Amino acid sequence: MRLLKTLTLLTMIMLCGSAWAAKTTCMMILKNGSKIKCSVLEITKDSAIMEGGDGSIFKYSFSDIQKIRSLAAIKAEERAAMLAENEKKKALAEQAKAAQLAAQTATSTQTPAAPAELPTETTASSSTPAATTTSSTQGVEEVSYTQVLNEAFAEDYQNKSVVIEAEYLQSGFWKGYLIPKFIKKAKYYVFQCVQPGAEPSVNAMNKSANGEVFLIDKSLASGVINLKQGEKVKMRGHTKVVKRLSNAGQMEVYFIVEEVIK
Repeated sequence: MRLLKTLTLLTMIMLCGSAWAAKTTCMMILKNGSKIKCSVLEITKDSAIMEGGDGSIFKYSFSDIQKIRSLAAIKAEERAAMLAENEKKKALAEQAKAAQLAAQTATSTQTPAAPAELPTETTASSSTPAATTTSSTQGVEEVSYTQVLNEAFAEDYQNKSVVIEAEYLQSGFWKGYLIPKFIKKAKYYVFQCVQPGAEPSVNAMNKSANGEVFLIDKSLASGVINLKQGEKVKMRGHTKVVKRLSNAGQMEVYFIVEEVIK
């Protein structure tokens, strides 16, 4: 059993060594849970000699190593998971759009009710006009979360305010997130949400729960800063789409909140 495990580790190290030759580093995972980015320098009978990203040299016994993987393989798995998640969101968006069209069709085919007959006499109280209230959401279309945050439709809402309902997940970015310049230059409070009733995606590297990124001016953040995970909230706002050349043109969608309705 021990021989089989040693041979498996040797195979992983050899693969990692090939990746290192192509100037690609590896991820070594120890049995104590530590993760180390490194390159393979030498393999001995019962250990591996590695070089860290800072140039330090260290040696680990096979008995301390859980597994060693190429970072290229890890990134490929993450990209495959991201593409699968995008396909899932696209399918949900198409279902939401079809349901919305069906609802609009059903509404348009309904026969309007006949107007009530006005009385011939009015009292003094009925002649007084009723008080009215105005809201910044009047006339603003309410669109499903899935459709607005989906890559296939997000660009349609960059210059158009819409109302969506979301489920609060957590504040801030997830660990290791590459923050775009437009966020760094603005005074935003950052938080994450998911589609109501949906489970958050899980980062393959650090196993943390992730949602879509929402941004709100700090002067308006009082409407969301005290939200608890799982609470539903309605917001008016628009999307911001960023395409990163460093990530093969991968599209990232942000929702910029203009008003918290709740």
